[in-house]
Amino acid sequence: MSDIPENQHLAPLPDSLRKQLEGFKKHLWRIKITEAVLAGLLGLVVSFALVFALDRIWEIPPLVRLIILLAGVSLFAVFAPLWINRWVFKHRKENQLARLISKHYPNLGDRLLGVVELQDQKESQTALSPKLREAAMIAVAHDAQERDLDLALSSSWTRKLGLGLGVIALIAGGAFIAYPSAGKNALARWFMPLSDTERFTFTKADLTKIPQPLYVPIGEKFTISFPLRDDTEDQPEFATARYGSAKWNDYQYENGLYSLEFPGKRKKAIVELKLGDANHNFDVRPIPRPKISAFQQEVTYPDYLQRKPVTNELGSTQTDVLEGSKVIITATADRELSSAKTDSATFVPQMVEIDPEEAEIQGIDPNAKPEPVALSVKHKISDRSIITDPIEISKGTITLPLTWVDKHGIKGLTSAEFTINSQPDTPPATYTQGIAKQKFMLYNEVVEFEMSAEDNFGIKSAGVEWKGEFTTPSAETPAADEIVLLQGDPYMTNGNKPVIIDFQKRGIKPQKLVVRTWVEDYNPDTPRVYSEPIEIFVLSESEHASYVKQQMNDTLSKLEDAMRTEQENLDENKRIEKDLKDPDKAADAKEKLPEQQNKELDNNEEIKKLAKELKDTFKEAAKNKSIDSKTLKDLADAANNMQEMADQDMPEISEDLDQAQDKKNSEEKTKEDLEKAIEKQEKLLDKMKETAEKAEKAKEKLESSTFVNRLKQAASDEESIAQTIISEANQMLGLHYGELDPVFKRLVQALFLQQEQATSDVRWIQEDLAFFHARTQKPEHKKILEKMKESKITEDLSEIEKKIENQHTWRATEDAMASAKLLREWAKELEDTGQQDGGGGGGEGGGGGSQEDQDFEFMLKVMKMIQEEQRLRAKTRALEQSKRDVTGGDSTEKPAPNPAPKLQL
Repeated sequence: MSDIPENQHLAPLPDSLRKQLEGFKKHLWRIKITEAVLAGLLGLVVSFALVFALDRIWEIPPLVRLIILLAGVSLFAVFAPLWINRWVFKHRKENQLARLISKHYPNLGDRLLGVVELQDQKESQTALSPKLREAAMIAVAHDAQERDLDLALSSSWTRKLGLGLGVIALIAGGAFIAYPSAGKNALARWFMPLSDTERFTFTKADLTKIPQPLYVPIGEKFTISFPLRDDTEDQPEFATARYGSAKWNDYQYENGLYSLEFPGKRKKAIVELKLGDANHNFDVRPIPRPKISAFQQEVTYPDYLQRKPVTNELGSTQTDVLEGSKVIITATADRELSSAKTDSATFVPQMVEIDPEEAEIQGIDPNAKPEPVALSVKHKISDRSIITDPIEISKGTITLPLTWVDKHGIKGLTSAEFTINSQPDTPPATYTQGIAKQKFMLYNEVVEFEMSAEDNFGIKSAGVEWKGEFTTPSAETPAADEIVLLQGDPYMTNGNKPVIIDFQKRGIKPQKLVVRTWVEDYNPDTPRVYSEPIEIFVLSESEHASYVKQQMNDTLSKLEDAMRTEQENLDENKRIEKDLKDPDKAADAKEKLPEQQNKELDNNEEIKKLAKELKDTFKEAAKNKSIDSKTLKDLADAANNMQEMADQDMPEISEDLDQAQDKKNSEEKTKEDLEKAIEKQEKLLDKMKETAEKAEKAKEKLESSTFVNRLKQAASDEESIAQTIISEANQMLGLHYGELDPVFKRLVQALFLQQEQATSDVRWIQEDLAFFHARTQKPEHKKILEKMKESKITEDLSEIEKKIENQHTWRATEDAMASAKLLREWAKELEDTGQQDGGGGGGEGGGGGSQEDQDFEFMLKVMKMIQEEQRLRAKTRALEQSKRDVTGGDSTEKPAPNPAPKLQL
């Protein structure tokens, strides 16, 4: 039934009944609204009190706080509206009120519900009498007045809710007043459950320095230490904590800290902490300690090196850096770093050697080690790398300790001690290869060898130089020159170049040359560095013939030693042969056979060396045109005999001795083998003697031809002295020695020394000729020797010395020319006698003779052709090198065409 105003009803209720129902409704509404308000307030207070209480025990998660708040607010937001809707909005009409009354007063309630419905019934439709309806309403109104309708209200929760609200509010209010900080904190966390408002605790731990998550070294014991905050209101004696699901342990408060110690862990877990009313969790994650995985250096070299900075990886914690450079060290870890320390570096200067006497004067201990000096090295962190500032490198050692901490606060297990050793810019070095330290060569030859140069920080240039020195006094200037073979660059650390010197092309006359290669680097303070000197004796033909003769003398001396050794071996073998016939000595004799075989093998090796030496001597002699072909043939025969002995005869003797000592042999077989060896040894000795005789014969011929060359050389020396005096006579004529210019004084001194040496040479020629004639008894040598004695050549040459010394230049010139003419006549006489004997000077044969001689002559011509071709090629390479010297081109030697064929003796 709708709420129709009283004047709109067809038959309104009596005023008494209507007023009574209106009063009942207001009372109902007042009670239920009060209950709804009290219930809503109670929900809010209870939810706040619950947060306040639970916060004292544990950290309420935001979601739980949200649920508590929603639950408390829901009494206002949900329950109260529903409650009011049920009791207020659903009890506004008279029929609704009648039904509620009927629950307590069933009869009255039914009658009330009936008269309420009669208000709007029409008589035409219901056949209801208006008077009868009015009487019914009056009757119900009369009955209702006799009843207390308030008793029809359901039991009220107002008092209980009010009491509960009061109690809870009193408790919460009291706690709020007693602990206002906790109350305000709980209020804030209750009112804004999802905010990050920190839970209030009476115990306040200072955990600001403990990161979340907390990374610790894997497998290592670790400690979580923290103090209490200054504003803490409680200081518990113990903290209780556990790692993961392990048991709880107590940790005492000592020295202002709680230190939670845990054994090494390998798996991540939560560390739970109970500290008074505070509860905390730490997300602990064990990880390996950070390691330095790589070192790198960037070196900036000194300016003088003209090198670009270089960066390279280092395989260890030690490096060598050039003095004067700057180096940046980069240490890279296996994960991101947060900090590092490099400020405790030290520098130890290089120990300087001090002379003990000087140290004593200065009061210095020469053995005292330099004291380390503190060195400040700054750095920066870039992701995983520690990068130092540039470090200047001085003479000494820098020790750079590195410590590092990763982004999780974990320190490296050990520090890395990085060592930087200063490396001096050492002087360059140069070497020669392919040439002996002393070499004898003809004046028309070309010397070839290889130069090697090296430097640790770049070759600037390299080459070869030579300085001459006359072995006999001469007015000429000794040879001196150099060739730049290599133009380097700052990155060239080694280089090899061929060295080719053509004596004739370079104008180098017979003399002693000291040849050295040289190299320069880019260090302005380092002087040019030279190789070990090579002595090259550039020989004239006569000097070269003397050199060949000396080589033959050495070889013959060694051959005589080998012959004596072979004779001793033969004698011992004969003794063994004799003892083998005696049953009592046969066993001991047979045991000596291995030793005899070894001696034969040793002597065989010596003969092989001598055969090679004699071949080399032959090849050297063949270069000299002044040595006749018969001398060369004797020398070649001797060399071939020695080679045959080394390759055939002596190995056969050794083989027989080896068979003689075979244990399977019978006594007869042993004797037979030994007899064969002895027979071959006797033939070998005869062959050795024959070879020695041929070599001696060749030496005599060479020596004989040497006298010709020596006499010619002596004549040339005298002519040179005379020509020098004639060319400078106008400058010295009529002047005493003291009046001469210093230049001419030196010239006079040089001429005097040259004449003194020439006199000595002729005296030696005369003495050597006398000894040679005593051995050979050749009449031509006796004849020349007698002429030299009759002419008193040595006395005349000594007089020339005095005339030069006394400035009698014209007389000295005449006498020198006369002596030169006489010396040449003797040389010609000896040379003609040699040709009449079939010598064929100049290395050429006479065209006749046996077939063997003709074959040798042909072989010798071919050999000389080959030597000449090799000499021409060498000269061509020398010219090419000279061309590059002039044009400044690269001096790299191009390979020669097909090599010259080898000629087998």
